Amino acid sequence: MEWDRHRFIPDENLNAVKHDYREFEVKPYGGACGAEIFGLDISKPVNQQTVTEIKQALADHLVIFFRDQTIEPEGLKAFGAHFGTFHTHAFVDGVEGHPEIMVVEKDPKDEYNFAGVWHSDVSFEEKPPMGSIFCAIDVPDYGGNTLFANQQLAYDMLSDTYKQMLEGVYALHSAENVYGPQGEYATQDYKARGSPATKAPTSASPIQSCAPIPRRGGSRSSSTSPSPSA
Repeated sequence: MEWDRHRFIPDENLNAVKHDYREFEVKPYGGACGAEIFGLDISKPVNQQTVTEIKQALADHLVIFFRDQTIEPEGLKAFGAHFGTFHTHAFVDGVEGHPEIMVVEKDPKDEYNFAGVWHSDVSFEEKPPMGSIFCAIDVPDYGGNTLFANQQLAYDMLSDTYKQMLEGVYALHSAENVYGPQGEYATQDYKARGSPATKAPTSASPIQSCAPIPRRGGSRSSSTSPSPSA
């Protein structure tokens, strides 16, 4: 196989606003992905036009942020229901009365750093969720950032040779190394918050895959997702 030197220069307007929004304002947040949405209170019912525009903003920017929101579990679920059915985590307990909502918290005494690596949420599921909604309650003044990567851009930057290599290739996604009896989270702290897997689920997914929201073809490896990865 002949290897080619490949140089890809992203378009300077890669993450620019591409549509006119009537229901709220959209401001790009990063060069590769991400946008902030202003002028919208998601704790209140939203109309279909607003939902359509939110989906468009998500498709264009991959990660969207709603600043200064105050929302209770019922409101969070009412908002999330506009985008599909809910996923209940198999190994982490949810909030009492709301199994679809799980708490991700960091404590200095924790033996593990929950979700502290690049990953796509529960990619070991046969049908992983299309995305996640985070609601930040208590955040530090600095540090502790949640990072997101544009996997579409990562794929675009590959040479044609690498893209050809990935065609038809599958990656095996397993919960064993994380949630298994001897996995990363097999600690007393974690066991108090969830249930380790007795038999870890595994799924095989094509490395090249399409995002569930209409967009160009993407790439998903064993630790990343079709579009954004956290």
